[in-house]
Amino acid sequence: MHIDINLGQARESQLPQESKEQKYFRNAEVLFANKDFRLARVIFSELHRENPQKAKYLERLAECYSSLGETGNAELAYEQLLSAFPVFRSFIQAGNFYLEQKNFVRAKSAFLKGICHQEEDYVLLFDLFKNLGNVFLHEGDFDQAEEYYNKAQRIFDGSDLLNVNYGSLYLQMKEQEKSLEHFKRAISINEKSVKARIGLALLYRDMGENELAWANIRTAIEFDHNNINALKLISSWALADLKYDSALQALENFVEKNEYHQEINVLLACIYFQKGFREQAFWECQKVLTFDPSNQDCIKLVEAMEQLHNG
Repeated sequence: MHIDINLGQARESQLPQESKEQKYFRNAEVLFANKDFRLARVIFSELHRENPQKAKYLERLAECYSSLGETGNAELAYEQLLSAFPVFRSFIQAGNFYLEQKNFVRAKSAFLKGICHQEEDYVLLFDLFKNLGNVFLHEGDFDQAEEYYNKAQRIFDGSDLLNVNYGSLYLQMKEQEKSLEHFKRAISINEKSVKARIGLALLYRDMGENELAWANIRTAIEFDHNNINALKLISSWALADLKYDSALQALENFVEKNEYHQEINVLLACIYFQKGFREQAFWECQKVLTFDPSNQDCIKLVEAMEQLHNG
């Protein structure tokens, strides 16, 4: 008797079969990793509907909403997550979301509840302590901010973001040497840290080192042309110092490549006006007034240009 055994087929038959749910989840995770949040959201929503006992589906759904800018839906999803799964991970994930939305009260509440459900997940613990420190920094409680930054540092001392946070803390405390040390350390960890460059720019400005301040804000924009904080900062300095060229180039580059952003368009109109480019300033104002007819900055600019023309 001859028995023909296909070893490959035999091994394959012994492997556990992937369920339909597992296949959908795997595909959704691939989409999520590739930042296709819109399609991933559809699959995670269906997975959550079919199996509401799985916390990961709801967590991912909330993250998709947040990444798509659907803040209201994201908030509802995080509220549902905290209600259905009040565990350490849920509180930290929700706290991080609220912090990104600058909802400091809810972020603080979520983080403090997270402490009560603390687990030995050092990545989440680091996030908890670092971001709770950020909440206290926002509140002006420098001692508590430093305490939580120190707790985060004891878990991991190689974070450029944590060093930026330390730098910001000491900048507000007027401890310039400590602030400088931490911003430089952040850059040594991540030479393209835009937040560290902005922090250094603010620090040098505070120290009266204006050339170094300008150099660092220009570098920040070179690393990230779309950083709104850097663009607003360079614009305010351009108007204060009557040094328009760098700001004008940065703002024009942003407006050319991005969708309408009212604050940036208003700043561009102001710099055009101060630079003497009144026609460009007028049309930039008209663009803003099309979206927001009551914008006072542009109304005043147009009135000023009309007076100059008539005078």
